[in-house]
Amino acid sequence: MKKGQFFTLDAVIGLTILFVGVDIAYSAFIQEQVSQPTIHYAEDVMAILAKTRFRDMNTSLTTPEIRYLIEGGSIDRDKTVLAQIGEFYYRRSLSDDITRKESLKKNSEYIITATTRGAIPRVYGWEVKINDESIYLPQQGPLKANAKISIVTQQLSFGLLGQVPYGPYLVEVSVWG
Repeated sequence: MKKGQFFTLDAVIGLTILFVGVDIAYSAFIQEQVSQPTIHYAEDVMAILAKTRFRDMNTSLTTPEIRYLIEGGSIDRDKTVLAQIGEFYYRRSLSDDITRKESLKKNSEYIITATTRGAIPRVYGWEVKINDESIYLPQQGPLKANAKISIVTQQLSFGLLGQVPYGPYLVEVSVWG
């Protein structure tokens, strides 16, 4: 083998080793970035629940179930969605009737569905809990157990039912992806 060929082959082998080493070093530092929208979606849903009052809703655009609850007096139009969900939770805790409890939970689901429709893309999973009890878990997105990231926002729900105070209840919105 001639000197020129030896040095050329030596340089190619050296550069290959150098590029492989640099590639390994860079790949060790590359991590999947936390998705900023996940944080914003959790905060947005909590803001919708905490700030939306029923009197501000355009009832012609809501679901028939919400119109029925508003017209039937089951919903106080001056309350926020979060306060109304807290009231339904309180009424459930007072009731011994299983059917009544399920009806009140269903009412909470109707309200959350109507007010948060389209707020979270289907690629994310999410859930609403009160005092660690799941009250809303839409069938969308990945399973929570398979999630790479899970963000939780919390807020208290409390109010008056007539003259009787209820709460405070810890309401959590979890979003994962």
